[in-house]
Parts: sequence; C-alpha cells; structure tokens
Amino acid sequence: MSILANLEKYKRFSAKKRFFLVNIIILIPLMFVILKNISEIRYKTIQTEDGKLLILDRFTSKVKVTK
Repeated sequence: MSILANLEKYKRFSAKKRFFLVNIIILIPLMFVILKNISEIRYKTIQTEDGKLLILDRFTSKVKVTK
C-alpha cells in the first residue's frame, strides 16, 4: 500500500514543477562558473608577430595595447 501512496504523491507533483526545479538546479552552478571566470571569458590576450601584447575585449570588440 505504501508504494501506491508514494505513486499518488508523485503524480501530484506536476511536470511543470519538476522541470522548474531541474532548470534551477542546472542554472545555479552554471551562473557560479560564469561569474567566477568572467575575466577569462571576456578578455583574450593576443601576441603580435613583433612581440606586442594586445588585449581583446570580446564583449565590446575593442583592442587595447598593453604597456
């Protein structure tokens, strides 16, 4: 009888609620990883043939020359 009671409780927990919880469980760690590595994601260091270092900002598509 307890198996049937658990099945009824599971049916009451709708699919929309399960999908919402699964999405939250996936998105929270993903946001932590993105926020921790935002500088590595945003900036790329490029070295030219003559040895100069350039920093590319991927969000604004601007190149800065380092000193």
